[in-house]
Amino acid sequence: MKSTVWHQMRYISATYSTNHANMFAGHHCSMTFPGGIVNGAQLHTVGGGMQDYNYVWGRCLDITLEQTCCKYPQADELPQLWNDNKAAMLEFMRQIHLGVKGRVIDENGNPIDNIWIQHEGRDNNIPFTSTQNGKYYRTLLPGNYSMKVSATGYEPQGEIYG
Repeated sequence: MKSTVWHQMRYISATYSTNHANMFAGHHCSMTFPGGIVNGAQLHTVGGGMQDYNYVWGRCLDITLEQTCCKYPQADELPQLWNDNKAAMLEFMRQIHLGVKGRVIDENGNPIDNIWIQHEGRDNNIPFTSTQNGKYYRTLLPGNYSMKVSATGYEPQGEIYG
């Protein structure tokens, strides 16, 4: 299964929208968004913005949630905004469990940091790295992926399938 970033973002965004009180209807301000979501680049492009930085340098996905047409809603509107979004936010946070996560250790059980992990089946096969504790995380849509793991000074020990 090919997991493009766009498909993954649509999946996660649709999860938020369908768990929101009314976002899934797709009516926001004077615009209509099918299923309540849109690729922000279709509305306006901001080259070199925070989302580009996070994706290229942090290797993480970034979304923007527009909650209301008013930039500064009135205080008495906030409880309703919270109620409309609570279930969606909780379900959105559960999405972190999609994909693969684990810990890379050496033969003595010591964590290995800066492991380069690459997986096939994505449109941007950019490697990601493990933390200083040897932990790694990668959000992926359900499917089968082949993972390649490498580190300076270590011999490859096989491939991970997840």
